[in-house]
Amino acid sequence: MLSHEQLFNGTIEENISMGRPNLDFKMVQKAADKVGLTSFIQELNDGYNTVINPGGRSIPRSVALKMLIARGIADNPKLLLLEEFLHNLELKERQRLTNVLTDKDAPWTMIAVSNDPLFASQCDQVLVLRDGKIVEHGTYQEIKDRECFTDLFTY
Repeated sequence: MLSHEQLFNGTIEENISMGRPNLDFKMVQKAADKVGLTSFIQELNDGYNTVINPGGRSIPRSVALKMLIARGIADNPKLLLLEEFLHNLELKERQRLTNVLTDKDAPWTMIAVSNDPLFASQCDQVLVLRDGKIVEHGTYQEIKDRECFTDLFTY
């Protein structure tokens, strides 16, 4: 799950590829571009070879988050699990990443935990759980006027 992932002491390329032998540099670049990292990386003297401190302490939190998302999507997984991953981002960036993650042409099935109505509005199905049980389900449009919406979805 994305919320439990961390950046480690290594280059940007290493942090995205994470030693997966099936990932070539072009796949790393494509993932970075999808999440909006290309211009940031191009501004760095060492580009993809720039070393990142553990936890990404030397870079803005939004960039660290994008790197983690790029890591998650770089090898086009069949299943993508995400948990509360877009908080603390500006609206424009949340929208961009939501569009990338919910793109109908993406090869993954995604299961996400989020209280972000922007993200929920782009999902095919929304399930509301309470005490481990599904109490509401449907599309965003179907549940947005229900009581559970104002209780759970914030931003």
